[in-house]
Amino acid sequence: MENKVQVFFDSMCNSCQYKFKKVISVAKKNALKDLDDLQVFLCTVDKNRSIEDDNGLVPLAFIFCKKDSYVFFWKEDLYNGDGSSKIKIVNDRLILSQAIIDRIKEHNANNNELIVVKKKQTQDITSKLISENNTSIVKHFNRQMAIMGLIFYEIRK
Repeated sequence: MENKVQVFFDSMCNSCQYKFKKVISVAKKNALKDLDDLQVFLCTVDKNRSIEDDNGLVPLAFIFCKKDSYVFFWKEDLYNGDGSSKIKIVNDRLILSQAIIDRIKEHNANNNELIVVKKKQTQDITSKLISENNTSIVKHFNRQMAIMGLIFYEIRK
């Protein structure tokens, strides 16, 4: 498995390698799951395929790239109890419906997990998070200054 992952990683562009590391970083933080149970596959998205063809499987993350796309699944989500896969895997490649890829955002938002999206969307999300964080920092600073002012006022009495 590790050799397969290394081959995938080495074949990725720099942007996808960064996203791959991000997926692994978030997966490591999941105390309920073992990182060894995370699997990555090449993925082809078929817009004509239905959700039923995918057996309702929703991946942890999807990395879109012009060269190749990648999908991450936890083993427990991908395999039946007898070890057979819930979806057809051929040469480490899966075919998933566009509808399932679209559900990743919804599924992960409900579970507070990771979403991997296109680069432009990632930049937009990052800008929004930075803006929200800056606003939070300014509010915190203003509260601290107000507290310091009250303390200074009480001392001068």
